[in-house]
Amino acid sequence: MLGPPVPRALRRQSFDTRTPPAGTRTPPVPPRGASPLPTVDLGLDAETTAVLGNFPPAVQDFLQRPFLHGDSHGVVSDWDYQEETEFTHRHLSVLLALSADRNVTFASGIRILPRGRSPQDAYWEVECYHAPVRGRGPAGP
Repeated sequence: MLGPPVPRALRRQSFDTRTPPAGTRTPPVPPRGASPLPTVDLGLDAETTAVLGNFPPAVQDFLQRPFLHGDSHGVVSDWDYQEETEFTHRHLSVLLALSADRNVTFASGIRILPRGRSPQDAYWEVECYHAPVRGRGPAGP
C-alpha cells in the first residue's frame, strides 16, 4: 500500500530552445541554483543513454539530477520515439521515463529540425516532470 501523496511534490518544468531572433543568440541557461551535473553512472543501457543524450543539456540535467543522491542504483527506464520527415522539416517525438526507489522523472518532447539545416539548428519543446516516490508500507492481509 502506498502512503499518501506529498503535497505539491510534483515538479513540472518546460524547456523551449527555439532560436531567438538573428543576432541575439544566447547560450542555454542552466537551471536556477543548480551546479553542473556530476558524471554519475545511473546504470542505463546504451540505447537509453543515446535517447537521453538527444535531449538538450538542461533537460538531461532535470531528468537525472533527482537520482544523484542515494537513488542512482536500480534506475529503470522506458522510452519511445517516432521520427517523421515532413516537407519543411524533420519531426522527432520522444517520451522518456526514469524511475528508482525514491524518484520518477518523465519527459515528453518534440524536436524540429528545419530542412537542410544541421542538428545544431534544431529546436526542442519539452515538458518534464519529477515526483518523489513514497515507499510501500507493510504488506496488508
